Amino acid sequence: TMSDMCPINGVHFSVSKTFKEAVRETRFAKLDVHGLRHSHASQLIKAGINIKTISARLGHSTIVIALDTYCCPEWIGKRPVLLMLR
Repeated sequence: TMSDMCPINGVHFSVSKTFKEAVRETRFAKLDVHGLRHSHASQLIKAGINIKTISARLGHSTIVIALDTYCCPEWIGKRPVLLMLR
């Protein structure tokens, strides 16, 4: 799609397609760009980074999106408290 296209030295390329081609022959062949995003968010959560910081880094308009998407089971009981902290 046009939203995937980026001009580099006058040449357009699809980030997703280029990534897929780069990992095709590796053990990460099933990983896509969206998977990297989820992996990144999960690692930030695991490292104890504040959910508001993670949410902003991912470009979410509110922390609710990050909580709903990346909320791990141990956070389920804490969600109301986390929402009050935003």
